[in-house]
Amino acid sequence: MAAAAGGGASWNEDSARGRWLRLSIAGALYAGLTLLFFLPILGRLGSSLIGPPEDNMTDYWNTWHALVAVPEGLSRWFHTRLLFFPEGTDLHYNSVVYPNVALVFAALKLFGLSPADHLVALHNATILFSFFASALAAMYLSFHCTRNFPAALLGGYIFGFNPSHFAHSLHHAGVAIIQFIPVFVLFYLRYMERRRLRDFWLATASCVAIGLSFWYFLAYAFFFLIFDAAYRCLRERRLLVREALLPCGALALTTLAALSPLLVPMIRTGWSNPRAYSGGFDVFVADVAGLVLFPPPHTLGLLTAELHRRLSGNLWEATVYLGLANLVLLGFFGLRKSREPSPLLRWCLWGGLAFFLVSAGATLHIFGRSVLPLPGLLLERLPLLGNLRAPSRAIVFVYLFLGLAVSVVMDRLFWPKDPATGLGIPRLRRGLAAALVALLIVGDFFAQATETTPVSLPPAYDAIERDGAGEFAILDWPATYHAAEYAMLFQTFHRRPIVGGVINRKIRRSYSDELSERELPSAAELRSLGIKYLVMHKRFLGGPVNLVGGVGKARRTLPLVYEDGEELVFRVY
Repeated sequence: MAAAAGGGASWNEDSARGRWLRLSIAGALYAGLTLLFFLPILGRLGSSLIGPPEDNMTDYWNTWHALVAVPEGLSRWFHTRLLFFPEGTDLHYNSVVYPNVALVFAALKLFGLSPADHLVALHNATILFSFFASALAAMYLSFHCTRNFPAALLGGYIFGFNPSHFAHSLHHAGVAIIQFIPVFVLFYLRYMERRRLRDFWLATASCVAIGLSFWYFLAYAFFFLIFDAAYRCLRERRLLVREALLPCGALALTTLAALSPLLVPMIRTGWSNPRAYSGGFDVFVADVAGLVLFPPPHTLGLLTAELHRRLSGNLWEATVYLGLANLVLLGFFGLRKSREPSPLLRWCLWGGLAFFLVSAGATLHIFGRSVLPLPGLLLERLPLLGNLRAPSRAIVFVYLFLGLAVSVVMDRLFWPKDPATGLGIPRLRRGLAAALVALLIVGDFFAQATETTPVSLPPAYDAIERDGAGEFAILDWPATYHAAEYAMLFQTFHRRPIVGGVINRKIRRSYSDELSERELPSAAELRSLGIKYLVMHKRFLGGPVNLVGGVGKARRTLPLVYEDGEELVFRVY
């Protein structure tokens, strides 16, 4: 599916000099853009997490647990009593970004760094690296398809710095690790073109890396194989068993075999367990209106903020903006009568449409209203695939196809093989026009991070830290979602078991489930379970009577060992 070369510059050459030019220019550009996107918070990334306090705290806990807690006892890898004490919890469904853990571990060992001092900075660095690496990988994919480096640079930017990637980088580390997707597609296409085993195994390795990063994307990678095999069969109007079906099936099977030590226990645990299936399949979706509305982090986000709030799901899951500049460029090219037919562009458009339908969920949403049932209705009812409760995350493949499509169009308009199919203007003007279009596309996706989450242990925990009397657990109150995320962050300092917690799928019921449905338990009950300290977080105590009333009950029945404007600490025994 590679297009003909465009432009005769040395950076398009398949030589050592050309490869070095592409790597150095693209690397410098994407590194600079990454720093620019996160410039307002760079000075805080040694002691604060990227993004506002939310699921980023649980992602940090996952990294900490894998690097610090697990080496103290390997049995903790897939089961821990650090969370949901006293029963503990199964972690097979928990989202651990293994490539990030490997990068952090390597950096700690290579440079002799201490996790206590550098884990926050290294965790943040893996998220920043995802922008650089995903843009670079997508550039190589685009260059493979167009043989035009300037056009490929733009394709890399569109994928690597897409608004969904930026939005998720502030909340979900796993969803932000998208750099292996274009690598997988690149080696898959190379294998389908050349049938070299090396490309097959590199495609498989990339697909395994996708699965080790985020299992949603593993499912979507398999959807990509299904799409491409079906597209090839429909294009040729015959069943391409050897040419398409067998290679795609072999790639999927080898990937599953490599990941089986992780997948088999996960499948066994969640196949028929109703607690493995959460709601949201028709909530966290790609809304049609979201494709053209500036998301709030966008520089023009205030103009459409009110409309954006009407979309389905929360802010980051609803961020699926494709870019007006991209859409206008594609529309302009499509309306030109002199355009040269492009099989690659047709493949990109059909692929983008297919994955938009996946990302739209069970029903098509327009400004939050369901208007039409979609094939996602069937996916929601299938074992395991029904776990993909946030379909909007499939938009990452739409951005991949979009970046490729824009690269093709830029190549055809500004570096045409046949002058009759281009813009028909002098070379200098054509270059200036290409630069202007590129600037509009870059500006249309530009956003900057402004919020961070400080990583520190409140003074309230000093009294608990001084208590070295054996094993005991801590109950953080109230037993709510957000309070539990903070409790996990604080646990990375004190390392004591906590009663609550937040993980991707809590497979079994525990004592913490009871606490969310009742008043503060008695001192005798807490003592019998080995819960020695009760920490009340004042910022979360407003609202229901059982939350506020628990403070009075604790003051009457338990000795207070610490109080400030943020926390109260009571000793149970």
